[in-house]
Amino acid sequence: KFIYVTAFYIFSSTTYSIFDVPYSAMAAEITTDYRGRTELTGYKMIAARLGIVLSVTIGPLLFTSQTTLASGFRLLGLVSGAFMTGSCLIAFWATRDAPRFERPMHQFNARAELAAIVKNRPFRILWIVFLLQNLAIGASATTLVYLITIVMKADAKIVGPLIATSAIVALLATPIWVFVSKRAGKRAGYFSGMALTASMTLPALFIKPDYFAILFLILAVAGFGDAATPLFPNSMVPDTVEVDEVSTGLRREGAIFGAWSFCRKLGMAAGAFLVSVGLSSVGFISGAGVLQTPNAILGIRILYCALPLLLWIGAIFTLRYYDLTEARFEAIKSHLAGHPASSASAKDL
Repeated sequence: KFIYVTAFYIFSSTTYSIFDVPYSAMAAEITTDYRGRTELTGYKMIAARLGIVLSVTIGPLLFTSQTTLASGFRLLGLVSGAFMTGSCLIAFWATRDAPRFERPMHQFNARAELAAIVKNRPFRILWIVFLLQNLAIGASATTLVYLITIVMKADAKIVGPLIATSAIVALLATPIWVFVSKRAGKRAGYFSGMALTASMTLPALFIKPDYFAILFLILAVAGFGDAATPLFPNSMVPDTVEVDEVSTGLRREGAIFGAWSFCRKLGMAAGAFLVSVGLSSVGFISGAGVLQTPNAILGIRILYCALPLLLWIGAIFTLRYYDLTEARFEAIKSHLAGHPASSASAKDL
């Protein structure tokens, strides 16, 4: 059974990547408008948040509706699989007439693709920021259930409502952040969202078990900030496609978004791994009903709060070096279009 589950998990993850990379890369082709890409990504993020809300609300209803958990999860898998397949097919057929760049095919060279991505400074900086962000998210998400059940001594069943609360707030806040981007810009909005999300890690260091309900308020505020943290980087990365094009003459949406997808998965997985290492170092003992030491309980608080906070701070400071402004992006577009008003060389851009 372990081999069976592992093999199909790898297979399903691979097929998801095959869909996700071109799906995400289309954002760079559907519109080349700097602000329009934020609006387009906003719709994508709203759909993602809605999916999270449906997962944490309908999911438990499905897997507890059967006589055994095994049959319940089997039903959940079938329903989820059908929903995902239907969503993918809708996205495929609904975008058949979407704008796209028709370019001659060129021979794929992995070394050249990787070299171009590394030389793309705005993308390189954004990739590091996104990696630190996903490390923080992965660490927080992994530690949340331990914080609830061991530190706060609450029922694990409230984890779902907590996540749903955050997701609903993020869903409602996404249009607000799109508006903010029009007034302040993507970079400033990204800074604000990360700062707010980072600050919401601190209260969990001090909340006493009797007041665990305060976590709903904390995660609601964090959800408002969390609406910005995927919106802005995912709307900024399409802009780096033109940066590469002005330097190399090629459009590498696939390679850029492939590296972007890898960054997200690496960050989430590595964040969980950091937590596992941290739990071992503080003396955490796995197993239901095990009495944890005071050091282990304090360690869980630190892993949920301090570790993500440091990662968020690292992401914020790294973002300071991202310099692809709207003005520079428009200059790059003019240069690519051969506009006479743009006299700058590709090197200057």
